[in-house]
Amino acid sequence: MAAGYVPDMKNEDIVCQSKCKHRDCAANRKQWIDGKCRICNKGFLPGKRFYYEDTGAVHALCLELEIEGDLN
Repeated sequence: MAAGYVPDMKNEDIVCQSKCKHRDCAANRKQWIDGKCRICNKGFLPGKRFYYEDTGAVHALCLELEIEGDLN
């Protein structure tokens, strides 16, 4: 399993900064602006590591602690 890094949603190369109809921009906004980690229920900050699960992204640290038994 590999971790990725949350993109900077204020970067025009990642997502349009004005209203648009791009499906990829909408998907990025839904995931990174509206999305929450299933473990801690907090949002995602740019540059932080994450893993994808079937239900969506989770903070890498949250999942690592959960696996180690230090959470929940």
